[in-house]
Amino acid sequence: MPRAMESKKILVPLRDNSSADTGAVRIACGLAKESGAEVHLVYVIEVERSRSLDDPLDSDMEKAEDVLENGENVASSMGCEVVKDFWQARELGPAIVDEAKKGVDLIVMGVEYEKRLGVFDPGKAVHIVFRESPCSVLLLRSPIKENV
Repeated sequence: MPRAMESKKILVPLRDNSSADTGAVRIACGLAKESGAEVHLVYVIEVERSRSLDDPLDSDMEKAEDVLENGENVASSMGCEVVKDFWQARELGPAIVDEAKKGVDLIVMGVEYEKRLGVFDPGKAVHIVFRESPCSVLLLRSPIKENV
């Protein structure tokens, strides 16, 4: 059985209420049902260096709550219980990697199909997680949109 199926703690970093995030939650819940793993939904509030890490904006907190609630609703529709949390960090990628080093067995990330300079680019955070994560990483890329 592949390592991903033997996971005990699955981390699902969420960014927005996109189809990619919804798909990542669905995949994580499906794997958790097979393996008995815990699913942890997280939202990272990226705090600008000009602000204190302890001083999130109200709009950041509202978005975190909304995104996590949506993820929990998706999981609940599949009969999957999740642990929800948000963190404040300077950058998304290193925050995810730091958490993975604390006992995460699998990271499931969703990413929207976006082109930068004419080519698909999953973004800096995905590159960091792929390069530095100590555990397996499963990436779900959303379908290409017609107008891209």
